[in-house]
Amino acid sequence: MNLVRQPRQSGVETLLPCRKLPVKSSTKVRTLTRLCALAGVLALGVVPAAAQDVTTQFWPEIDTFIRLNESMRIYVPISKTREGANDSGQDGTVGIYLDYYASPIANRFLPGPANAPRMHRLLLRLGYSYTAAGDGEPGTNTLNADATWRMTIPWELLLSDRNRFNLNFTGGDFDPRYRNRIQLERHVCLGEKTSLNPYAYGEFFYDFDQGDWIKIRATAGIDFQFWERVVPEVYVQRDFNSGSSGDVNGVGLVLKIYLR
Repeated sequence: MNLVRQPRQSGVETLLPCRKLPVKSSTKVRTLTRLCALAGVLALGVVPAAAQDVTTQFWPEIDTFIRLNESMRIYVPISKTREGANDSGQDGTVGIYLDYYASPIANRFLPGPANAPRMHRLLLRLGYSYTAAGDGEPGTNTLNADATWRMTIPWELLLSDRNRFNLNFTGGDFDPRYRNRIQLERHVCLGEKTSLNPYAYGEFFYDFDQGDWIKIRATAGIDFQFWERVVPEVYVQRDFNSGSSGDVNGVGLVLKIYLR
């Protein structure tokens, strides 16, 4: 548990900031960090896929979150596109989403607005995004629907299973896709007001038009919760693409801003 309950005073219960981890837990953290580093090495493809070209890309991103109430927020991402070799000729993506989280996880208390979803078992997300295209090509309009289920497992790890449906409209073409992401993460307190959140996940992409799984994504990263409302995140990623499009290595830098 990262926060300590303070005795009730005048009928009000408060939560103290998280305490620094004891030595035994720190050993577990080092083990998890090494596992994330190993996942990052694999994500970057130290052993390249045979007979495929591999490109390397950098993906900057800014995510803005606006809290509406205890269980709802608005999420607005602006990012460089992370799809296909050489970005598939696409320049960037902007979107707007509504998040709803429910079913709090018992005895799990984490400080700061960045951790609100991590204290709930269920996160539902519904929204729209637009991806610009270069060279006079039409952009892509996408309707997104997500459902993420979380549960705690031994070693104070958090396991999440995200299921996403994308309805992509590009010009006159309709391209529906399904994505399943399995993620492991752990909240690590460094002090009273600072913490880290290392994570690693695998994601699988299914294209309904092709009737096949078209991509596997391996990612490892960490977000740095040194400030309450500004959270930087870095990650490495490897996309294993089927067909002749080639695989993609990526390094991402995300700035998360929490306005309320």
